[in-house]
Amino acid sequence: MRQGMLIPILIGACLHSAAQPVLITVDAANITGDLPWIWNDYHETHLRYGYGNPFFVTGPHVQFHDDPAFIAVMAQIRPRFLRVTNYMFENPPTPDHVSADTTVLKQLPEEFYDGPNTLAGADDPANYDFTYIDSLVATVRSYGSEPFLNLSFTPFPLAANKAPSGSVLWDNTVRNGPASDPMVYGRVMYHFVKHCYDELGVTWFEGWNEPDPFLGPFFWTGTMQQLFDMYNAMANEIEADPALAPNIHLGCCGFTFNFFLNAFATQFMAAAEQADTRMDFIGYHPYSIGTPSGYDPGRTVIAAALRDLYRPNAELVNTEWGLLGGVDREQWADLDYGLAKVRSMIGMLDEGVEIATQAVLTDIFDDTSSTCCPGVVQLWPQVAIKNSTRPLIAMNMVRTATHRVGASSTDSAVVAGWTPGMDTLWVVATADTGIAPVQVQLSIADLPWASARIERFELTETTIDVWNGPTLVEDDVQTDVWGDTLVHTVDQGSGRLIIWRVTEDQGMSVASSGTPGAFALFPQPAEDLVQVDLGMHGKGTLMLKDAAGRTARTWAITGQSMLLDLSEVPAGAYLLSWNGPVRKITTRLLKH
Repeated sequence: MRQGMLIPILIGACLHSAAQPVLITVDAANITGDLPWIWNDYHETHLRYGYGNPFFVTGPHVQFHDDPAFIAVMAQIRPRFLRVTNYMFENPPTPDHVSADTTVLKQLPEEFYDGPNTLAGADDPANYDFTYIDSLVATVRSYGSEPFLNLSFTPFPLAANKAPSGSVLWDNTVRNGPASDPMVYGRVMYHFVKHCYDELGVTWFEGWNEPDPFLGPFFWTGTMQQLFDMYNAMANEIEADPALAPNIHLGCCGFTFNFFLNAFATQFMAAAEQADTRMDFIGYHPYSIGTPSGYDPGRTVIAAALRDLYRPNAELVNTEWGLLGGVDREQWADLDYGLAKVRSMIGMLDEGVEIATQAVLTDIFDDTSSTCCPGVVQLWPQVAIKNSTRPLIAMNMVRTATHRVGASSTDSAVVAGWTPGMDTLWVVATADTGIAPVQVQLSIADLPWASARIERFELTETTIDVWNGPTLVEDDVQTDVWGDTLVHTVDQGSGRLIIWRVTEDQGMSVASSGTPGAFALFPQPAEDLVQVDLGMHGKGTLMLKDAAGRTARTWAITGQSMLLDLSEVPAGAYLLSWNGPVRKITTRLLKH
């Protein structure tokens, strides 16, 4: 094995018009933590209704179930999470959904509670009809996705205001306002969450949606205290159930951070701290029309600051983001938009974001509308995948990477990760549209093999029209440091997604190659005892690290071989590193 096995790859790309080579460095031995696969998380509205031109309501989700084209598209996209609202009535704007007739409003099919505004009524199973939510969750699961339920809005029988003004599109100020009794609301929502967990296996729930807008009371017409009282009552009911509480994720509230210098969100979080209210995650919406991807990292900074100040154990969950305006339909469909989203999500990983649901899965309105086309799936005139979606689909080939490793770049977005068995290292970089091509150099240190196979895949504007996944453009085997410099020209002004797959070259395994500098393990996979032969190395330190990068054991080496006792080491994948006087060697160790 060679010291810090470095593998340089030079590739022509256009990164930010940079004149100097772009240097990408990966430390294969530096496992920094888990790698959440956030590229295929989506927010969606149409799954609740169906689609058409014009919109129509068919009964829950019938069109999506029956459309072979849509089913085929979803099989390629493979959404991880789909965020949907349990019953939100702003879309489609049919006469029934914006009716001022309370008789019509309270009988809409999405409503799940039809009992009195009392605790006794809330506890009566006869007052619940979960048909709609059951169908919605079944649709989400039919695509192999995990449902992420946004708990909006107030059930009609519990609403303080039952005389809609018609001044607000979103349900005529009925369900987007406070409950008259937050304790009853909390009990009703507890039964809703319990049903979704017990019967449907749903584990992610977000209380409310965008209560703090700067344009008006669209999704919430009450005060901060009224919303907190409702969320707090629901959280306390859930927390009191030992069969439910440990098994779900509960958070709040889809904040936009757009209300009087974040006063609403800040006061809400302070109230949660004071009451010790359960909050497993902070949901927020970092929309932006001033960035290529529609992501505002400053809002993630705000969410993280509030989390650290008031609920330090909460996770950061970006429950809506993307470009909803400011561009034309062609820009929504362009490859560069997809590349920009990949870059932004790499940044989100750096900031600790666990889930990032893109808005939206499907186009919002018909194709004559100026706001028609932010979806990753085109619905009109036929169902189709956009070029901007191809980078997100391409990332699925890297989905097996679960352990993130240290990676950096001088002028690129890069993410790298090991598969669970540490037999494949994936590296992804995005190349921006620029003025002139530049070289991209990838260097990987501390690979656990004497010889490595490197495959490089690319997605470009010239290959996307004949889409069959990312194109394999390089397949080479390298021992020690590569002797070749691989330079490839690219089309000026073309962005690209670059994916490297790095595996062991089976022709030169660590245990049998006899290559100077390699050391052998027997047996491999290891059992309670494993023999390590260090060849001519002599003395130094052996260090065993687990998949999370934690040191499991260390041994002092004084000879050419040693028998290691692993009887108290749990089964799993490890990296075994030898730190000698003049060099460092790392290899992979699997224990039964």
